[in-house]
Amino acid sequence: MAYTKRDLALSVLALAGVLLFVTVVARTFAYYRTYKPALRPLTFVSAAGRLEESLQNTDVFEPPDSGELTAQQWDRYGEVESAVQRVVGAAMQTLTARRTALLAGADAQTGSVSLQAALSAVGEIGPLYFKAKSEQVAAMNRADLPRDEYRWIRRQVFASAGIVLAELDLEGMKSAARDRATTVEVTMTTAATTGQNANLRVISKRRASLEAWLVLAFFDL
Repeated sequence: MAYTKRDLALSVLALAGVLLFVTVVARTFAYYRTYKPALRPLTFVSAAGRLEESLQNTDVFEPPDSGELTAQQWDRYGEVESAVQRVVGAAMQTLTARRTALLAGADAQTGSVSLQAALSAVGEIGPLYFKAKSEQVAAMNRADLPRDEYRWIRRQVFASAGIVLAELDLEGMKSAARDRATTVEVTMTTAATTGQNANLRVISKRRASLEAWLVLAFFDL
């Protein structure tokens, strides 16, 4: 039986279609077998983001030019962190270990860390992270503290105390995973801010707690 050029072309197209189908199936299988499970820790990050949507005070915060904290701000921030610390309890050791390991592997130039390592860390602490985030949001609502002001207070506190504040970009992990990036940013706040002397006087109470709160801050807690 003789084959025409048309028959040959159709056979080639059919074979190409089969190969394409096999490739898609293989990649889909690999995604669900390997890649998708690796991204499961991001469900905790997304859930935490939804929790923050329940913050009652959504006022826009304008930092003062003086950079000075008020005693009330420090007290409110302290109330939130103390509440989160109580929930974390003895698991603070786990958070500390995960933070230490990630920072040890950070790029010396950019400060970024391996996305895979960050995903692994968040996966390990996921349920605890979500529980702590729930308490953080509840405590911020009790203190009537908006998110932007809370984060500004945190950075002012550590900068004024001369402590390097490292913050893992948890939200950035989602975009990094989507873009198939290999690293995620860690923001470092090192410089002393304006109002440092006044702030040091304000934070003298509870200053001993900063070591633990530094660990919480890395995970935006």
